[in-house]
Parts: sequence; C-alpha cells; structure tokens
Amino acid sequence: MTHIFKELEASQPTPAQENGFMIGFQLDKTDHVEDVIYSRKQQSGDPVPQTNNDLFGNSVWGIIAGKELQLLYEMMFPSVRSSKKAIVVPYRCDSPIMQRFMELRVIAGRDDTLFVLNFLNAEEDTAYTALLDQVERDPNDSLSICSWCKKVELEHE
Repeated sequence: MTHIFKELEASQPTPAQENGFMIGFQLDKTDHVEDVIYSRKQQSGDPVPQTNNDLFGNSVWGIIAGKELQLLYEMMFPSVRSSKKAIVVPYRCDSPIMQRFMELRVIAGRDDTLFVLNFLNAEEDTAYTALLDQVERDPNDSLSICSWCKKVELEHE
C-alpha cells in the first residue's frame, strides 16, 4: 500500500472509501507506471486482485485508450505537478446492466510523481441496455456519449 492511500484513508471518508473500491496508478515524473494500486474490501470468498506485471515501467500513454482521454490527462498532469493541487473529475462507467458513478483523482506525489486514482462512489442496477453490450456491436468501435446531454453518437451522427 502506498503512502498516498494511507493519507486518503486518514482523511474524511468519501463514498468511494466507504464502498472500498479504488484502482489506479502511481506514475514517475516521466509518466511511467511505478505501481498499480488496487484496493477493495474483500468479502469472504472473493479472490485477491491480480496485478498485470507487464504494466510496470511502461509509459501510461501506451495504456490509455482514446485520444479524448489522453488529451484530458495531457492537460491535467502538468497542472497537478506545477500547482500540487489535486484534480477531481466525476464520471460514469456503465455496463449493459449497471450504472457506476465514479470519480477520478489526479494527485501530486513526491518528486513530480502522480497518483491517478479511480474511485467507485455508487452503483445501481439498471434495465438491460443492448447499446452498451459489446456482443451487440463491433468491439472495435467506440461508443461516444455526451456527458452533458447524454446523446449517443452512432455512425458519426
């Protein structure tokens, strides 16, 4: 467990910490993965999370999918490093049968390291949505949903 997670645990609990789920990366000053952080309150019988050792030492830019997300990180990383102030971005990560309300935190560490952490704030069961099911669409196509109006882009429309 890294020092930043201990600091987050010591602060006022957030819904994400109450839910006990976090996944993220610790990046060095050149944006290479130093550590993969995964924490979840284990219920009896739950398997211990496995870490992909192939990530360590690799550039985060090789594992971030989507140019929009890369652009967001390219704007956030220098800002957090220079100001030493964390950035918090709420977002959703939905599946065909569940809505997940998430939170991204980018936090400055020592020596220009960064912590890029994703917290689960809440999740709700929802009616099946075929549009979000990869079986129902080409897995190589991305699905763009406007975070403001919730409209879905289909075939460039």
